[in-house]
Amino acid sequence: MMKNESEKMKPLSDKPIDETHVYKRTNLSNIFTGIIVFITVGYLLFSLFRSMNVIDLSGIEIFNTIFISILMQAFPFMLIGVLVSSAMHVFISDEWIVKAFSKICSLFLNFF
Repeated sequence: MMKNESEKMKPLSDKPIDETHVYKRTNLSNIFTGIIVFITVGYLLFSLFRSMNVIDLSGIEIFNTIFISILMQAFPFMLIGVLVSSAMHVFISDEWIVKAFSKICSLFLNFF
């Protein structure tokens, strides 16, 4: 067992601790910036390897083609969803939406 208080709280060094940096949280913008930088560097490396024909990237090119085609097909529906939800947010009150959905949910639950 410890005899006195000085043995309990022994500092690692004599330097004062800067408390502002001890509990600093990571901002969400820093995370997004890191993700954007990571994607950009990956894309640049992909373009460099593709132009030099160093490795066979035909599988990645096929995946890229399929991904872009699916994204192009889904984009109009995503745009319509964003526009409708924005219009609902601006023009319809929250109370009306809660009342409408509670009525619909009660009718749906009574049906089954």
